[in-house]
Amino acid sequence: MKKICKNCKFYKAPGDSLTKENDRGTCNCDKLAEIDETEGKLDDRLAYTDYEGYASYLWVGENFGCIHFKSK
Repeated sequence: MKKICKNCKFYKAPGDSLTKENDRGTCNCDKLAEIDETEGKLDDRLAYTDYEGYASYLWVGENFGCIHFKSK
């Protein structure tokens, strides 16, 4: 099995009109998350933040893959 998002337990396939139209899924892995820039070392995490104070999202395509893959 390839270590790509569509085969991963953290991946959620596009479900609403916004994500279906754009072929965007989401990743629920806590290693890929919005964090405050003062929160320790990144180590094996991907951090993103939103400086404007609006909601921020991490979108993934079903064929993207990462080191945090967990089989469904």
